Amino acid sequence: DVVYVKAGTYHENIIVDKTLSLIGEDAKRTIIDGNRKNRDVVRIEANNVTFKGFTIRNSGAESSSNLIYNIPAGIRLEDVMNVNITGNFIINNGLGVLIYHSTNNIVSNNSIQNNEWDGVVLVWSSNNMVVQNDITANGLIDILIYESNYNTFDNNSIEQIEVLKSNENLFDENKILSVLMIEYSSYNIIQDNLFYNGN
Repeated sequence: DVVYVKAGTYHENIIVDKTLSLIGEDAKRTIIDGNRKNRDVVRIEANNVTFKGFTIRNSGAESSSNLIYNIPAGIRLEDVMNVNITGNFIINNGLGVLIYHSTNNIVSNNSIQNNEWDGVVLVWSSNNMVVQNDITANGLIDILIYESNYNTFDNNSIEQIEVLKSNENLFDENKILSVLMIEYSSYNIIQDNLFYNGN
């Protein structure tokens, strides 16, 4: 199924629990606003979903615990595979995009900025691709990878990346403004990236 969404501002929190494509009319004018309810704005719980052409904002940022995956996100993928998140503006949430216990998903051509905690977070997730995104100006870390292996990060603009207890990830042709920090991790490949600003 394909659902086309007309431009407008929709004040709601969405759970996608069946396979479909959700396509916004215009990414800047088709807005899903979570009203800062401290809930995920869009939560995807089904495989083979495409989510394209929206502005996702205002999840809120408060969590009942200090675990990163409990912080509300603009878009959360949980226990899914073959999901495509493309061509969205994901702004002013707790986390931008959270990929949790999920595999073989693609996050591409999004602007993920000004989220209060982190931009893109992977937790216990493998074989995902994060490609050609602008992931900058987030509160703590732009990309955080925790216990997640075999993921690809290609041709993104990023300020800070932290890799923790994660192995065999590929970082290729990214523009990295400030810091790439790797801790307790092995066999990650870093090639053809541009580091600038002297750090």
